[in-house]
Amino acid sequence: METADGVRPGLEGRIERVVDERLITMHVGGKGVFATPAMIGLMEGASHKAVEGQLPDGHTTVGYEVHVRHLAPAPPGSTVVVTARLTEVKDNKLYFDESAHAKARDRKVRGPKVVSVNPGLKKLALHLADKRKRKKK
Repeated sequence: METADGVRPGLEGRIERVVDERLITMHVGGKGVFATPAMIGLMEGASHKAVEGQLPDGHTTVGYEVHVRHLAPAPPGSTVVVTARLTEVKDNKLYFDESAHAKARDRKVRGPKVVSVNPGLKKLALHLADKRKRKKK
């Protein structure tokens, strides 16, 4: 299958979402943090949004390969911005440069998918939750 003529490098999609209970993982303790699978889902949505207006009727996009690093936590209530820029088109394969970051923070996602088991992460999440509580007082 050939890709539609309008699907060309440079197309961009963007999604902005508040991190709510549907986007968090609780295994880190406290009130939880933005979950990597939720982040990947938003990235797929931003990629689709970039090209959906150029696709032929009856066609859609389906993600089949993801390489990301989730570099920093985003607590519930924070706003996450996800962008996808089409960089290459090969037949029916579309390649995107994607990023996700908490609004007013540095980029938090980029590069290959690497998962590390870090026993200090739960301690960090609890520390951040405690710090937020102290700020509210």
